[in-house]
Amino acid sequence: MNYHLPWADVVSITGYMRGKQNTFSDFDTTGLSFFETFTKKRMDYFQQEVHLQSNDDTSPLRWVAGLYYNWYKFGFEQDYTPTIAVPSSSVEGAAQNDWTLAPFAQVDYKILPSLTLTGGIRFSTETKDFLRSPQQVLAPFSPGAVTISGKHTWTNFTYHAGANYRIDEHAMAYFSYSTGFKSGAFNSRAPAGTGLLPFDFYINPPAKPEKATAYEIGAKTDWFDNRLRANVAAFWNKYDDLQIQYFLPLPGAPQVLANGANQKARGVEVELTALPIDNLTLTGSIGYLDSRYTSFVANLGNKDFKPIACNNVTVDHAQHGPCYLVPYRSPLWTFNFTAQYDFHLPDDLGLFSPNLSWGHETSYMTDLNNSIMGHQPAFSNLDGSLNYTDPSGHFTVSVWAKNITNVVHKLAAVPSS
Repeated sequence: MNYHLPWADVVSITGYMRGKQNTFSDFDTTGLSFFETFTKKRMDYFQQEVHLQSNDDTSPLRWVAGLYYNWYKFGFEQDYTPTIAVPSSSVEGAAQNDWTLAPFAQVDYKILPSLTLTGGIRFSTETKDFLRSPQQVLAPFSPGAVTISGKHTWTNFTYHAGANYRIDEHAMAYFSYSTGFKSGAFNSRAPAGTGLLPFDFYINPPAKPEKATAYEIGAKTDWFDNRLRANVAAFWNKYDDLQIQYFLPLPGAPQVLANGANQKARGVEVELTALPIDNLTLTGSIGYLDSRYTSFVANLGNKDFKPIACNNVTVDHAQHGPCYLVPYRSPLWTFNFTAQYDFHLPDDLGLFSPNLSWGHETSYMTDLNNSIMGHQPAFSNLDGSLNYTDPSGHFTVSVWAKNITNVVHKLAAVPSS
C-alpha cells in the first residue's frame, strides 16, 4: 500500500506465506527397504515493512527510512523405518521460532549534476527460540521424549556506501561498499549424545553469525540508439565465520554446525541485451567466479576418498596440499543466452512471444568434502516458454518447460553410508 503525502510517501509492504512438504528418501541405493526415511516439514512466515520515502523528484536529496519486522516458524519430524533390527532410535524432529526487527535508512544526494553519493544503515535484532528432539523411540516432543532447547538474540549494525557517475545519457559508472550479516543458528540435527561429548554441546552455544564485506564496481551502458545494452561488474566478497555443517568423526557420525571457515569470492559478470531487428530480443550473460577458503581449520573425520594424512586430524583445509578443499557449488564459469521474438497477432488480438534460454555451468563440487561422488561435470540446460499477452496488456498467460533436453545433474552428495 502506498499513501501519498505532500512531502513524502508512506509505503506498507505485508507478506504471509505457509508451506508444507512431505519427503520420502531411500538412502541405501538398493531394492531393499533398509535405509529409508519419511520427513514432514512445515513453515509459516510473516513480514511487515513500513517506510517513508521522499517524493520530490526535483530535489538533489532522495531518502527512505523505515522499520522491518518478520516472524518465521518452522518444524520437521523424520521417521526412520528400516525393516531389519537396528540399535539406533527411529524418530527425531526440531522446531524454531524466529523474530527479526530492523530499522533502516538510506539517502542519495546529487552533489553534482552527474555525481550521486549513497549511504545506508540498518540495525538488526534477531531472536531464535529453538527446540530439538534427537533420535529416539518416542515421538518428537511427546511426554517423556528427550529434548534440547536454546534461545538467543543477535544484534548487528550494517551499512552501505556508494557512488554513481553519469558519463552521459547513455552510460553510468558506479562503486559500492557493503557489509552483511546472517544471524547465528542452532543445529537442527544435533544428536542425543555420543558418550564422548554432552549432547547440549551441539546447541549451547549456537553457531556464531556469519559476516560479509562486499565491494563492487561496474558500468551500465546503452549503444546504437538503445539497440545494445552492455553492463559489466566486478566484485570482491569476504565472508567470516561461515556456518558449515559436517559429520564429526565420532560414533554415530553426529552432524555439527560450526564456524570453522572463512572465504573470499571475486569475479566478473557481463550482461548484454541486443535488439538486432524489430521484435527480436537477444540477451546473454557470462560470469567468472574465483571462490576459495582463506581458512578452514577442522577435523572432518575419516573419509575413504581422502588421503590418509587428512583423516581424523585437525588441519587447515584452505592450505594447498593433500587436504585442500574448494567451496562447493561454485562453478568457475557460467553462461546464459536467451532469444525471444514478439509476434503481433492480426486484428490487434495481442502478442505471442516464444522464448528459448540456454545455460551452461562448468564443473564444481556438490559436497563439503570434495568427494569423487559429489563431483558435477560441466553441463548445459535448455528452457523455453510460449507467452500470450492480451491487447490491453493487463495479463499474460505462459506455458513453459524446464530442462527440455532432460539433462541429469547432481544437486548434493551426502555421506550417509
